[in-house]
Amino acid sequence: MPKKKPGARKKSGPKKVPIDPTMVEKLASQGLNKAQVAAMCGLGESQWYVREQEAPEISEAYKRGKAKGVLTISNALFEQAKSGNTTAQIFYLKCNGGWRENTRIEITGADGGPVKHERQDAEKQLLDKLAGIAARENKKAGDS
Repeated sequence: MPKKKPGARKKSGPKKVPIDPTMVEKLASQGLNKAQVAAMCGLGESQWYVREQEAPEISEAYKRGKAKGVLTISNALFEQAKSGNTTAQIFYLKCNGGWRENTRIEITGADGGPVKHERQDAEKQLLDKLAGIAARENKKAGDS
C-alpha cells in the first residue's frame, strides 16, 4: 500500500446518485419539468444540469420523454376533435390551423361622434397662469 503524502486528504463527499434514463424519459413524458425530474432522481436542480452535461443520454431521454408526452396528448386531443368535441376542435384549429379571435374596440365621443382632442399650447398655459398670479399680486399691492 502506497504511503500517503503528509497533509493529503482522502477524497470524500456524496456519492453520485445514479440516474436511470428510462425513468427520466417516463417522468418527462408525464409532463414533469427538469426540476421535478431532478427531485424524483434525488438531485437538486443545479446538480441535474451538471449531470446532463456529463451524460448527454440523460438530456436525450428527457427530450424524448417530453416529445412522447406531447404526442400522447396531441393524439387524444385530435381524437376528441374528430369525435365532435367542439372545444377540442376550436383549440386544435387555434393551435394548428391559424385560427384566432379578433376583438375590435371602437371608441367614440358623445352620441357616437368623433372623440374630441383638446390640446393647449404649454407656453400659453404657463403665460396665462403667470398673468393670473401677476394680477392677484397687483390687486394685493393696490389694496395696501
